[in-house]
Amino acid sequence: MGAEVLQTVTTFIIALAAGLISMIIARRLHIVPIVLLLITGVLIGPEVLGIIEPQKLGATLEIIIQIGVAIILFEGALTLNYSQYRKVGRVIFKLLSIGVIVTWLFNAGAIFLLFGLPFTYALFLSSIIVVTGPTVIMPILRRVNLKQNLTHILHWEGILIDPIGIFLAIFSFELLISHGEGNILFDLFLRLGVGTLIGGLFGYIIALALNKNLVPPDMQNSFILMATLVTFAICNALSHESGVLGIVVAGIVISLTTKISIEEIKKFKLDLTDIFIAVIFILLSSNLNFDNVKRFFPEGLLLLLIITLVTRPINIWLCTWGSTLKFHEKVFLSWIAPRGIVAASIVTLFTFTLQANTTLDAAVRDNLWFMETFVFAVITFTVVLQGLSAPVVAKMLKVRHDLSKNWVIVGAHELSYKISKYLARFDKNVIILDSNKFKLERYKQMGVATEHGDSLAYDIFDREPFIQTGRLIALTDNIDLNTLICHHWKKTIPLEGLYKWIGITATSKEKNSAPRDPLASLAIWSNLSKPSILSDQLGKEERSLIIKKPEELTSYERENAIALMVINQDNEAIFSPDPNKKELAPLLTREWLFLAKKSFSLAPFLDHRHIFTLDKTFDQPTMIYDHLLDLLIPALNITTSQEHDNLIQNIHDQAKKETICIGNHVALFPILKKTFSEPLIALIKTDAGIDLNAYDKKPIHLFFFIFAHNADSLRYLSIISHISKIVTDKLVHKQMLDQISSEQLQQIIDLAISEKNI
Repeated sequence: MGAEVLQTVTTFIIALAAGLISMIIARRLHIVPIVLLLITGVLIGPEVLGIIEPQKLGATLEIIIQIGVAIILFEGALTLNYSQYRKVGRVIFKLLSIGVIVTWLFNAGAIFLLFGLPFTYALFLSSIIVVTGPTVIMPILRRVNLKQNLTHILHWEGILIDPIGIFLAIFSFELLISHGEGNILFDLFLRLGVGTLIGGLFGYIIALALNKNLVPPDMQNSFILMATLVTFAICNALSHESGVLGIVVAGIVISLTTKISIEEIKKFKLDLTDIFIAVIFILLSSNLNFDNVKRFFPEGLLLLLIITLVTRPINIWLCTWGSTLKFHEKVFLSWIAPRGIVAASIVTLFTFTLQANTTLDAAVRDNLWFMETFVFAVITFTVVLQGLSAPVVAKMLKVRHDLSKNWVIVGAHELSYKISKYLARFDKNVIILDSNKFKLERYKQMGVATEHGDSLAYDIFDREPFIQTGRLIALTDNIDLNTLICHHWKKTIPLEGLYKWIGITATSKEKNSAPRDPLASLAIWSNLSKPSILSDQLGKEERSLIIKKPEELTSYERENAIALMVINQDNEAIFSPDPNKKELAPLLTREWLFLAKKSFSLAPFLDHRHIFTLDKTFDQPTMIYDHLLDLLIPALNITTSQEHDNLIQNIHDQAKKETICIGNHVALFPILKKTFSEPLIALIKTDAGIDLNAYDKKPIHLFFFIFAHNADSLRYLSIISHISKIVTDKLVHKQMLDQISSEQLQQIIDLAISEKNI
């Protein structure tokens, strides 16, 4: 092996080792990895210890950087959630449009005035630092625990601004190298056209190959890596510097058009990205020239202060004008705008191109040193200053959020739904997470926040709903899976906030697992059956979850109810509390959640105020519907005439289609609508019956109206079943027909419910 080859291999290996070790330490310390990468690179570079000398790599350094940047930018495009573009709020939209232009022009003006550089060069330099980036924003958001509205803004600004910044950098680059001559727009659209068309074409071909299963699963990662580099090379061959746009477009197309899961591909690309970030930052920071750094200051310090304390606040105030954000919230947003991986990648890529360009103006060529020094100074200044100060500033401005309010329940079923409703009474934000879309849809329609996804996905924490999760309950039927879920989520949630169901069959060791165990979490409800079994029982009304103060329990409930949880004075959950313990005496006045062994009962849904006896004669059943609705306006919470008319029309339409004529003078009318959170039963008895073409040709005297949520099928069917048990009892049926007043009718029904235990 020649001396040059040996030196290249040694330099690459040292850079890789130093970079990855720095990233591991940074993540263990919960700080942004860029900080340690920059420090490590400078220390082992020629300016300090001299362990590596990147400049001696020559063209090899450019090859490494080119490949690394291609993979970094492709991974960023591949992992973005583009469906969120249409969901962003007005403030974020302004930050991505007005904010980008303001940042670009203001910073370019500051560079031009302070350093006297050509304005096109200043515009190009300013375009590079427009982007913020999720790699530096996400660690800050996890550490600071901001209010949700601020988290939402910073999160999506960091994610969605990347491709916009790349487009702006390409445009600015075109302005710079054109020298004001030739057709700037033609050259720009040529690069944009080649990058978009070639990148889109290759992205479509890659997605098609994956969708058609043309590539074996075990070779998909290698195939994607090869295709990424081929796309980058072909774009650059057809039009210089169009490869950057090409791989971004390819990543977008693949992300939008692949029908199969690409989670493993994303994870592979993320691993490669980590490797190249480590190598690139070490090589570049070790190559920083201290003389250039000295030349950058003191004017450079003033420039950094303008970027941080002038441009960003102006940007935020313009983009949040007329919003509901408060003054102190705007101040915090003005303070946070760290730059990271994308800015470093762009400047690295264009540095080699500009150094090779022989037609540059002398004023630009003589100041090429400024480019890397400036960008890395901005990265270091913003990441270190804003990253370290963010918790203190957030506390001073009172924009922090109590993480104990944010809960995730893994597993979509009736038990998790009932628990979420209990927690919501104490102002908790609960999300049910499951990989089954069908299950989630039911609870979403019932007003619960749901998220579809894999709780063990590597990037689950980067999804906005889970950035500030403070508590998690793993509530699947699989004990081992619950343990793995808690182990996975302990990266962002403290152990005292992780809870798992471990089942009746769990060993004593599992039931008493200590937090010091790497896989440990707090085992809860080990005396309960599987969540799916409990959910089935809850759905069939064989069991019920009741919310009461312990002193309000009936004697039957005290004997048969199990205390599941209570929220204490500190707003923390206590699981499986014992009401008889002296230390819990202060909590007896609070509402507890109990699991009761109780059959489904009609009583809570058939209120005496909703039972009516009418001596009027009705020619048409629609007349009864209209009269009933007028009687039930308070119970159904109807506040406007529009709501009244819509519900009347809904009742008429459903009655035509779904009337259940049991016969023997009885009919059931289901009115299913998602606005009914809880079932409500109304009963009308008319002396003059109405002919509804019942099978026995008898007129209908007893009209049962069932108002229920259209997704609450289990309780709806239970109600029909129990009403059937009452009206098919010959004695009860006769007594109901004979009663004159609604009070007498109520007494008959109450007695029947009690005797039949329904």
